[in-house]
Amino acid sequence: LKLKILEIYNSKLDERAARKKFILERGLLDFKRLQAFERKRSKEEREITQQMRPLARFHSQEHHEQFVNGLIEEMRIRKKIDQLVKYRQLGIRTLAEADQYEAEKKKRDQAEASRKQKESAAYLYNTARSTQRGSRWLQRDKDAGAVSMGSGVGALDIHDKQGVNLLTDEEVQLCSSLRLTPQQYLVIKNLLVTESARAGFLDRTTATQILQVDVHKVGSIYDFFVQHDWVQPK
Repeated sequence: LKLKILEIYNSKLDERAARKKFILERGLLDFKRLQAFERKRSKEEREITQQMRPLARFHSQEHHEQFVNGLIEEMRIRKKIDQLVKYRQLGIRTLAEADQYEAEKKKRDQAEASRKQKESAAYLYNTARSTQRGSRWLQRDKDAGAVSMGSGVGALDIHDKQGVNLLTDEEVQLCSSLRLTPQQYLVIKNLLVTESARAGFLDRTTATQILQVDVHKVGSIYDFFVQHDWVQPK
């Protein structure tokens, strides 16, 4: 039994020594060099390299590199064949026609991406309309008396208000001290951050003109946003 235990122990030591030798011979401790090499590969090529990595210990370094490069080359050829088949289905017969198709496709994709970006962030391209709409929303709530935008007395408990789950603890504390509902605060945040992103900066005077509410509240909100790098001061 003792001899068997020693045999198992020695086999573990031999395996450990073999792994250490493998790591040193292949230079696997040089992470920067490996990362720089991996960055040069495409996503598909990195996936192939990762999948074949466990087989490296069964090959010499040169043989394994040839093996992986062969698989990568096969993947490239298959992609090229699929591309040529697609061209044939579209009625493209020459490489010149293929280049023209790719150039036009790239322009269409860029135009579509730009259109979607404008739709998802339309306020960046029409800040005046957004500012007027947001100011009217704030003024409507102010006139309705839902929550006073003037100098209220004491903190407001907003933990049961709609939209409070979208705020951080610091934002909740700010809203409570300024007696703002989460919805009002989110409108204010959207208006100021949008204007700062559009113009590249936002000063206190502009913020006051946009919101048209209590100057002291605007100052507190403005300082809070500047502190968190959400708006850039002039």
